[in-house]
Formats: sequence, C-alpha cells, structure tokens
Amino acid sequence: MADEGRSCDNDRSSKNILDRYVDNEILHLVIITILFALVLFWTDQNGYWGDVYAYWRDASMAFSGKAPYHDFTFEYPPVAMLLFSIPYAVASNAEGYRLVFAFLSYLAVIACYWFGRRIAEGFGVRPIMVFAVIVAMILFANYYIVSRYDIFPAAMILIAFWFFRKERYALAFIIMALAAMLKIYPILFIPLMLCIFVNRREYVTGAKYLVLSAVVCVICEIPFLLIDPSTSFDYLTYHSDRRIQVEAVIANFLQVYGDMNPGQVWWVNEYGADHLAGPLPDALAPLMNPLMMVIVSISIIFMIWRLRRIEGDRLWALAGLAFALLLMIFLAVNKVYSNQYMIWACAMIPLALIGVSKTKDRRIVFVASMAFIALSDLQTLWFHLLGNPWEMGSFTAIQALKNAAHIILLAVLAYYFAKGTREPRSD
Repeated sequence: MADEGRSCDNDRSSKNILDRYVDNEILHLVIITILFALVLFWTDQNGYWGDVYAYWRDASMAFSGKAPYHDFTFEYPPVAMLLFSIPYAVASNAEGYRLVFAFLSYLAVIACYWFGRRIAEGFGVRPIMVFAVIVAMILFANYYIVSRYDIFPAAMILIAFWFFRKERYALAFIIMALAAMLKIYPILFIPLMLCIFVNRREYVTGAKYLVLSAVVCVICEIPFLLIDPSTSFDYLTYHSDRRIQVEAVIANFLQVYGDMNPGQVWWVNEYGADHLAGPLPDALAPLMNPLMMVIVSISIIFMIWRLRRIEGDRLWALAGLAFALLLMIFLAVNKVYSNQYMIWACAMIPLALIGVSKTKDRRIVFVASMAFIALSDLQTLWFHLLGNPWEMGSFTAIQALKNAAHIILLAVLAYYFAKGTREPRSD
C-alpha cells in the first residue's frame, strides 16, 4: 500500500511538472517568436507584402504634406494613418518600412497572447489553449499577420477587455474607441460594454463612458474636419459602396445560384478584392449594410437584456462570450468578408472560452474555433495554389466548408451564451 501511495504521488508530481512545461509562458513566447520569424521569412521570400506597400505610399504622401481623404484616397479610419506613419518615421525606404511594420505586428501578436492569457487565467482557462489559438493564428493567417494591419485592432480589443474586467472603465472605453478609429468594427463592442452598467442600473455612469468614447472618436476626426468636412468621412462610404465580396457567407449562395444560371453571376476585381456582380448580387448589395445594422443592433440589445441579471464574475465571463458571438454574427451578415478576418476571430476565442465554465464545453468551443480558422486558411490557400477559383468551379465547395464552420461556431457560441444566461448565477 505504501508503494502504491508513493507511485500515486510520483504520478501527480510528474503530471504537475508536465503541466508547468505545457503552460510555461517563456516557452510559449519563444515558440511564438520562432514561428513569427518563419512566417516573416516566408512572406518576404514570396513577396506577399501586399497592402504594406500601400501603407508606405499613404504615409509618404502624408509626410509630403498631402492630407488624407482630401488630397488622396485613404480607405482607412484616421488612426490608421498614425499607425502607418510610425514605421515611415523610422525607415528610410520601403524595404525598411515593411520590416519595421512587421516588428510592430510581432508586438501586437505578443500583446494578443499576453492579454489573452491573463484574461483566460482569471477564469480558470488553461494557458495552453490561448497559446494554441495564437499559434494557429500565426500559421493559418500566415502572411496576413505581417502584410495587413488587422492584428493591431485585434490586440487593442483584448487590451480594452482586460481593462474593462479590471473595472478601469475610462481606459477600456478610450482604447476601444481608438480601435474603432483604426478599423471600424470594434465600435460594435462599445454599446455592448454598457451591459455592466445596465446590470448594475448605473445608467448615468454608462452614458458618461459612452460620451467619452464619442469624444475620443471626434478628437480623432478633428484634423480632417478642419481640412475638409466634405471628405473627412470618405472611409465610410468607400466600403459601403462595395459589392458583395466573394468570401462573404451570402456570396456562397449567390455562387450556387450562378452555377445553376450561367451568365447571371460573375466576378469583378474592385477595391483590391474580388466581388460578385450580376443582376441579383447588384440588387442585394445595397441592402446588405442596412440589414447588417438591424441584425447587429438587435443582437446587442438582446445580449444586454440577457446579461441584465447575471451576477458576480459570471457577468464578466458571459460578457466576453457575448463579444465573440457578436463578432461572428457581424461577419456572417457582412457583405465585406476578407480572409484576414480570421485574425479578428482568433482574438475573440479567449473571450469565448471564459464564458464557458465546464472543461468539456470549453473543448467544444476550442475545436469549433480551430476548425473555422483552419478552413479559413484552406480558402486562402485555394487562391494562391490553384489560381482563379471561379473558372475552376471548385471555390464554391471550399467556401461552403469555411462558411459551414463559421455557422457552426456561431451556433456553438449562441448555444452557450443562451445556456449561461438562462438563469442568474452568483459566484
């Protein structure tokens, strides 16, 4: 019996040592750094810098005295110009610019890991799950990590939520407002953050932070409003005027319709991406943004209403799950859906995990999330490996797999949000 007891103690000790290695933060950071360096090397060798050269061009025009929106087309919100200007102020040429931009992207990846880990640990989620998400993001989003700037608002959302969880509300709302002025979509989370104040019936306090967010956004706009009010919001109409992007969920159904009715749906390349054109897509495209705003607004109101009686730490956990669910809803009904948006989803997965209390249920969310990320990557590779997917007639099937994974993940998150908010729980 004594030998059996010692054997059990040894097994537990070995398991504890293994767990320490599996969840070791330094080891995680070393692996993330190595993988990022490999992706950077692969991107550079294959010349997949893409939009970074556009960022360089826009920053050079701004530094030469030309005003964004007024003197040249600038498709991004105002804070994006500040981000693009940082590497330009350091680098002496385009080659140096892209390396500095890549280094900033690396810091944003580290921020995603660090804040995602801290948020997850606070609710009993194993750090290895956050690490696996970041690794998947680096490997599957690959060159998008260094050739697009989507990683920056993703990191800012996690940072804002971390301050939000710490009840540092002013910082949380300011950071989220700046993220919205960087990439628009984080503005969705600002009204959702009011759930805490509705729950506590602190309506005046909530209104104060909502006004603070609005003030931050106005301050970001002031220089461009002073230069030319008529062009200062061109970045909004730039994207609202777009057709339905081929990667959008609704595009899958339209492409099936096009296969069944030859000559009714075709591809056009506009705004640096592929879109669907034809009588039906052209008729639906103007309706998509209003429909999206209605669905997202209803979703936000519904989530706040469901969270209104949740108490204790469970409120914060379910608020994080609501963030992830809202993003997946937004992407599902959006007519603009680029492959790099998987980066947005990766940042939300730690928040989704904290809203699910049982280990088995967390694994379900984790697996569904990984399937979505992997199939998003498969869709991306299809373009580069096989050329024009529309002419091959194979893209519809690949896209259907990605969209199915998207809907499954959305349904899983909706299920656990409904389950978690069904009855108030106290901690």
